[in-house]
Amino acid sequence: MLNVISTIPPSLEKFLGEFKDLFIKPQFENFKIYPFGLQLELKRTNIQTINECRPKSNYDSLHHFLTNSP
Repeated sequence: MLNVISTIPPSLEKFLGEFKDLFIKPQFENFKIYPFGLQLELKRTNIQTINECRPKSNYDSLHHFLTNSP
């Protein structure tokens, strides 16, 4: 069973906010979710398990962001 994470820690939110101007809003949301998810203590750290921990995230959107980002 996975824990649901509702908020990104303020220190990480502040750091990632420095990059906000580089993305449109949906891209920036995915940009925030991925590094946050990598820090979670998950049995498997992949976009599927990261997505399952975030109620507002969308797997297809996160997958598209990661596969099509330069």
